[in-house]
Amino acid sequence: MLFSSPISRATAYLLGLGTGLLHRSQAGVIDIASELKPVGWLCAMLSLVWCFWAPSVGMRSDFVYTAGDAASYAAWCPLILGLGLAWCIFMFPKDENSVLRFLTTMRPVLFLSRITFPIQLMTYVVVLYNTASVTEPRKYHLTDLVKAYY
Repeated sequence: MLFSSPISRATAYLLGLGTGLLHRSQAGVIDIASELKPVGWLCAMLSLVWCFWAPSVGMRSDFVYTAGDAASYAAWCPLILGLGLAWCIFMFPKDENSVLRFLTTMRPVLFLSRITFPIQLMTYVVVLYNTASVTEPRKYHLTDLVKAYY
């Protein structure tokens, strides 16, 4: 259900579009007080670490799955990860010889950035088709409708 929810899927897209529009309107430079930059970096690093560390508790042998914890992580992770990445993108140096400019202008990265959305849409269709074709016949039978009326 989470994979098909438009709200959870839209979080990352809307955050990316908003960050891109802000980046373009500010010409890639956001003026933040120098006292706030270390706090921002700390929050960004903590958020990135949390997004990758939080699910690691599932690897313990005494792990007990709770739907509330999983739903909470699935709801907050896209927003927190997106905000952490947005901070990193805005605050990295944008000189001509910077590492960020090199990483974002490499041909393989540009190619992957252009094919990511179509591949994600394709996997979305495949997952929904496989879920509907495999799960539904096992759960519901035509005889269940007949039994309900007798």
